[in-house]
Amino acid sequence: MKGHLFNPAPRIGFAFDPKGDGKTAIRGGYGIFFEHTNGNEADTEALESSPPLVQVPTQYNISGYGNIGSAAGATPLLFPLSVFSIPTKAIWPYVQQWHFDIQHDVFRNTVATIAYVGSKGTHLGRKYELNQLHPLPLSQNPYAPGEPIGAVDGSHDDCGSMTTPSGVSITGQAAVNLSVACGADPNPFRPFLGFGDITQLDNKAGSSYHALQTQLRRSIGALQLNVSYTYSHSIDDASDGGVFGDGGILNAFDFRAFRASSNFDERHLFKVSYVYDLPFFKGSGMANRGLATLRDCRLGDRHTFQCV
Repeated sequence: MKGHLFNPAPRIGFAFDPKGDGKTAIRGGYGIFFEHTNGNEADTEALESSPPLVQVPTQYNISGYGNIGSAAGATPLLFPLSVFSIPTKAIWPYVQQWHFDIQHDVFRNTVATIAYVGSKGTHLGRKYELNQLHPLPLSQNPYAPGEPIGAVDGSHDDCGSMTTPSGVSITGQAAVNLSVACGADPNPFRPFLGFGDITQLDNKAGSSYHALQTQLRRSIGALQLNVSYTYSHSIDDASDGGVFGDGGILNAFDFRAFRASSNFDERHLFKVSYVYDLPFFKGSGMANRGLATLRDCRLGDRHTFQCV
């Protein structure tokens, strides 16, 4: 396993007042940030449950029972190993982030801000089945759009007749995939014979995020009001690397087909919040009365409205 030790992470930013009157500020910035995901970017912990580190013993010829999975007197079946596969080099994921915003005093005690914020994730983790059956191209699919296996009421025996409910013959790779869907062992048809599932973990996923952010903040005495709205779109091909509930990439033969809106994508976000400085306990004698911790109390709340 080779390490990945050189991770330059430059950051740059600017801010200036175009008129010099303190009412308008223009800011921008860019940075690269390396971050760990599960604390083990090499995914070596996945090998802890794979042969030869772990073997699951199977006891045959149990007294009173025949050989499970085999005919009487036959040699017991040995099922293929299911293993994890990881790259030979650990690569740390990183994110590029950038922003550009304009802030202006629109009138007394009121500030408006509009900003563009973006980011791009590279070398993110992903999971997929390396030894899956070959998928069927759409041109070879014998089923009509929306036509289920076995018909809606289960009145058609696709597995026995090798025909669709509409009467189309099922042959070739379509017949292989159907037989597996009907309960046949998929292992004889896998690309890498002698193995069962090969769960591949690597760092080749990517993501992008773009957002328009607006904010209006106003101060009225001890009260501060804040209203903000964000329109954003997050796109990726592995929202959580496939290791925290996400099933991972379903078709290892076409990674681009899995690139879509992130699982956590929220297109619209509207937020209203306020903070009120409480006028109590502000006297100079509060400290002498043991109430110094209450001198700067605030009351606040926020309300968030979001939709996809």
